[in-house]
Amino acid sequence: MRYLSNDTISLRALEPEDLELIFEIENDSELWDFGTANFPYSRFAVKQYLNNQPQDIYQAGELRMVIVEENNNQAVGIIDLLNFSIQNHHAEIAIALKKEYRHKGYAKHALTLLEEYARNILGIHQLYAKVNSHLNPTAATFFQAQQYKVVATLPDWHYVNKQYHDITLLAKLIS
Repeated sequence: MRYLSNDTISLRALEPEDLELIFEIENDSELWDFGTANFPYSRFAVKQYLNNQPQDIYQAGELRMVIVEENNNQAVGIIDLLNFSIQNHHAEIAIALKKEYRHKGYAKHALTLLEEYARNILGIHQLYAKVNSHLNPTAATFFQAQQYKVVATLPDWHYVNKQYHDITLLAKLIS
């Protein structure tokens, strides 16, 4: 079985050449309401991040990979495994695409590949996503379409634009 690639995309480790991709995604203010950062990063800070990025999920507890189009080797976004628990065999998932590649199926392909890798190589039993359904209903719909089930609501968990929002926790058993 071929992991981390299909006919449409591949997932690969971060490279120093990904500075502009990470810089663009991290500084996309449209995404700030959905994540934990709400400020711009300098190119220097992104370069430092890339230089110090551990590649070992067992050491760092997270893994960030670049989503790449197979036909032209163009980087279209990133996909993360976060809060990896070796003991409990679960991890959080996050996906961010460049603006021009959103709503074109790349996230679905990337999620499918990452689920296969997480299940078959890392031995992960469950993946979960935290979504602000009020501000990002598209993400909630996306994960539910991929068989992620709403398992909890975290009330007033996310503070954005001087308002508290609930976070929807969606999970999927993958083993």
